[in-house]
Amino acid sequence: FKVLIPCEYTYIYSPLNGIIKVEKNDKKGLFDANTYKMLVPCEYTYFYSEQNGLIKVEKGSKKGLLNAKTYKLVTPCIYDYIYSPSGGLIKVEIKGKTGYLNMDGSLARRPE
Repeated sequence: FKVLIPCEYTYIYSPLNGIIKVEKNDKKGLFDANTYKMLVPCEYTYFYSEQNGLIKVEKGSKKGLLNAKTYKLVTPCIYDYIYSPSGGLIKVEIKGKTGYLNMDGSLARRPE
């Protein structure tokens, strides 16, 4: 037998859309269900559903965005809130200030 996913995770979720979510020490990561390669290390407390090519993630109480194709962080986990896209922009809040991100996760307007 060959170990496909190391036995170091406290929980391995059922595959969904080709992705396997794993959990270790209350942190979550992602594996590719076809290649069993780790896509995202266990450093996030929560993954939200993919929306418009982006996956909202949480580190503690702060939110950021991953690119849903590359699984690379495109928006750091610094925001208190990241809202659903509207009108081609994504509203974000940090320390009571509102700003906007472009649909690729890059900064469109600094929070003020």
